[in-house]
Amino acid sequence: KMFFLMATNEPWLKNGVQTDPVQYAINVWPHLVTAAQTLDLKLVSPTTRKGRGADQEATWMAAFLAQLQTQGTDLETVSRFDVHGYSCKDGVLYWDQYIDRFYADVEHELSLLTTTWTADQWSAFVRSRPLWITETSCESENPDTRPTSQVETCRALTGQSQATHGAGSLAWLNSDPRVEKFSWWTTWRADGQGQDGYNQATDHVLCYPGGGLT
Repeated sequence: KMFFLMATNEPWLKNGVQTDPVQYAINVWPHLVTAAQTLDLKLVSPTTRKGRGADQEATWMAAFLAQLQTQGTDLETVSRFDVHGYSCKDGVLYWDQYIDRFYADVEHELSLLTTTWTADQWSAFVRSRPLWITETSCESENPDTRPTSQVETCRALTGQSQATHGAGSLAWLNSDPRVEKFSWWTTWRADGQGQDGYNQATDHVLCYPGGGLT
């Protein structure tokens, strides 16, 4: 049985279809709500991340939520936040600060918009949403700590590289009550895209093509 319906991935990106990313998502949301209600599913938000200011991910999410609220949409239809974050470090070294910053950035950007809710109401709503970390890896770490092989990646995320990664991201993501689910991205990728060619089958990914987990 299915329980959830996920919305759009990285919706802040402009392309030929959605030249106004917020309005595009606003137009799509009622159709997702109808589908979720028909199938007795809960909706997960479009993807978001931290970031304040123009064209930033938390800014996009704030604008999306504000428009839903001002047009009378039940915000409880946004049952969870879908968040991307890329580090194999534990909560002390990365994730606690990242999630705190995400919440604070969304709240800050909402405070700059005209809605019928107070700052306290928005804060209560934002911080009550469980988080789904639907993309995570070591990809965005600084080069001085980022693993350079599959073996190093596995050691980092499982707490076997204490000096640079602490207890590792997996143990922390499993234990933090704000995080309901998470998924590794990606198990294998060899298209050569990404910073410094980092998105390769021998770097932050966990599988060789046709091979097994390391």
